[in-house]
This record gives sequence, structure tokens and C-alpha cells, in this order.
Amino acid sequence: MGIASSNGVDFLVLLDDVAAEQEQVLSGCPDQLCPLDKFLNTLSVHTLNPEKIHLLCSQAQVVELGNGE
Repeated sequence: MGIASSNGVDFLVLLDDVAAEQEQVLSGCPDQLCPLDKFLNTLSVHTLNPEKIHLLCSQAQVVELGNGE
């Protein structure tokens, strides 16, 4: 593994690294290699358009001002 005996080992970090290195399939995609249109549709669920971002930021600023911050 290449870890010196004098170094501590965080096994949760190692486990996370192993999981990250495994191929993952996005839900909505049939395989590891997803056609572009399906990939974009899958990711679009998790993205915000610029108008929505502006609206959310504006609402957060109003809440901060209302709390006296």
C-alpha cells in the first residue's frame, strides 16, 4: 500500500478513496458511458438556472437584513 509504519492511517479516508475509484453509474443512465442527452437530462435535475440563483440569493439577503445582520 506504500504506507510507512510510522504514519497513521485513516481507514475511513482509504475506504472513501476506494469507493471513489470504482466506476459509478448515474441514475437515469443505462451504463457507465451515458449518451450525452441522457447525461444532460440526469444532471439538469441538480442544476439551477441563473434566474433561480439570483432569486435565491436575493431572498437570502432579505432574510439577513431582516435579522439585523
